[in-house]
Amino acid sequence: MVKNDRLVWADVTRGLAIFLVLFVHTAVFPAKAGIANPITLTLLSISRLGVPLFVLLSGSLLLVKSESYGVFVKKRISRLVKPWFFWSVIITLDQMIIFHRPVNNLAGLLALFRSIFVPVWFVPMLLGLYLLTPALRILVKNAGQIDVFLICLWWFGGLSILPFLRNTAAFPMVSDNGIVRQVVQFSGYFLGGWWLSKASRKVHKFFWAAGIAGWILTLYKSNADLNFLNYLAPGVVLMAGGGFSGLLTLGPYLSGKINSGIKNVLALISQTTLGIYFVHPLILQTRLIPEGLFGTGLLFLISFGVIYGLQKIAPIRSWVA
Repeated sequence: MVKNDRLVWADVTRGLAIFLVLFVHTAVFPAKAGIANPITLTLLSISRLGVPLFVLLSGSLLLVKSESYGVFVKKRISRLVKPWFFWSVIITLDQMIIFHRPVNNLAGLLALFRSIFVPVWFVPMLLGLYLLTPALRILVKNAGQIDVFLICLWWFGGLSILPFLRNTAAFPMVSDNGIVRQVVQFSGYFLGGWWLSKASRKVHKFFWAAGIAGWILTLYKSNADLNFLNYLAPGVVLMAGGGFSGLLTLGPYLSGKINSGIKNVLALISQTTLGIYFVHPLILQTRLIPEGLFGTGLLFLISFGVIYGLQKIAPIRSWVA
């Protein structure tokens, strides 16, 4: 059963975000600019909202809480690290058994494990933001909304607008995927989620319009330059802000209009999203999942079913998702 205090809009956001992430991994991206048809570009542009929505949602929910460091580590950090470790072990075994990756000694096993544990860039990026959360809570508690807005505005200008106006070494359009850089790049989304959760309806209306403008910009520019599908591309940032703003304002409507059965399903999906993220590459490697939206839906259902089933096994429940 769903707890009465669950935020339905947050469950909807998590479900939508993980679906979009899966679509990115089942879609056929154009090999170069200028060859994608309008429908493909439309779907690909929308799919870029997946990761930003996760980060925006995390910021909006985590930065308003007040809890001790011990509780924070137990409730937040362990919930992320335990599944990360568990699925890294599973994928390591998969590489050894299914793909016959040679492991001659303990050093070789550890090297294989590290090669799987580290590259899942979304998880260490999110962990970095979690580690900054206690300090960011102090920031948002003592700063005004205008101060946080200015920080987000500077982030948007320096990491999104300037690189796409003039790609330089100081403000690169595309850079390495080091953990520190990733944390800095997504910190604006994290703080932005908190700021939007405090914004007025007038501000939300502005962001709805900005989101539509960002989508048009992304569609127009990405067919000539695929860099405009990056998570920090100006159009994608505006799309993410507008999309998240829309989901926030839909909250009261969703809570009142959705029946308890659907709320239960949404809650179950929300509770399995991290597990879905980790298990879906194992399902994709079977090569049985078709490309496109149908494949995304099939991958989503199978991944959800696997994680839901594993969560029924009490000893590993907290490790799978």
